[in-house]
Amino acid sequence: MPYKVLADDFIEFLRGKTIVDRFGQNGVPALRRVPFNIRVGGFSAGTTGYWKGEGKPTPMSKATSTNVSLTWSTVSGLTVITKELATHSTPSAEMALRDDLSAAVVARMDIDFVDPSKAAVANTSPASITNAIVATAPSGAAATNVRRDAATLLALFATANLGRSNLVWIMSDTMAGNIGMMVNALGNADFPEMDLSAAVPRLAGIPVITSEHLTSLGSPSTQMIVLVKADEVYLADEGMVDVEASFEASIEMLDASLVQDGTNGTGTSLVNLWQSGLIGLLANREVNWKLRRSTAVQYISPAAYIPPAS
Repeated sequence: MPYKVLADDFIEFLRGKTIVDRFGQNGVPALRRVPFNIRVGGFSAGTTGYWKGEGKPTPMSKATSTNVSLTWSTVSGLTVITKELATHSTPSAEMALRDDLSAAVVARMDIDFVDPSKAAVANTSPASITNAIVATAPSGAAATNVRRDAATLLALFATANLGRSNLVWIMSDTMAGNIGMMVNALGNADFPEMDLSAAVPRLAGIPVITSEHLTSLGSPSTQMIVLVKADEVYLADEGMVDVEASFEASIEMLDASLVQDGTNGTGTSLVNLWQSGLIGLLANREVNWKLRRSTAVQYISPAAYIPPAS
């Protein structure tokens, strides 16, 4: 079985499909790329200037310092097939595995990049960019409400002294389609730039990244819409997916509540691939992200914008 080809196919299939990978492409502003294992210092609150009278002392002012660090984090996909399937189904078995592993990695990254409930897990995974951000409730479901709510989010960025440059919307394909199909009384599109056939749809002149994985954060009719200032998000990414194959490893055949732990030698029942006539395939991508400023992201939830019935 040509595993080198499988790995190459997987890299090409995955890259450009996740939300993270679509920043910096087709005119979409890029995230702020940094290396792994770095610490960036800064201020979360600045100093204050005062008017000073002749011979009078200058009031004391202090800044609040902070720092942001990004370490190694890995998102993985693991699957096992029989040697018979690999032998008799090639190349279809390779395609199926490529699609399966790609879907697993894309789903995990897309959901955890924007899920407000995704907190950081020390030495394992980053928090989502919306974690600890207070949602903005929608004002309604019509085109007027889309414009009003978009203006509300833009005003929050202005209040935080963050301009409109490098802003990007993130929403599901379903929600983008609903907004794109809204028409006025004359039958003209309310948001003509929200064309999903375009390389990059736009809302209020701001590029839109879509991912149907956002429906898992709500429902097909009630979801979230994120607005992020791309250059205020740090991204550490080696830019590749490493796919490994093994005939001889022993693995824990569980998808939850795993017991085996290589860091402290915890043991449990394992299945030997060689003895069972199996092939294990493991895909790893090392990636991490973190907000540069907590004010660089806002989102609407629960959004339920729908086109008119007639």
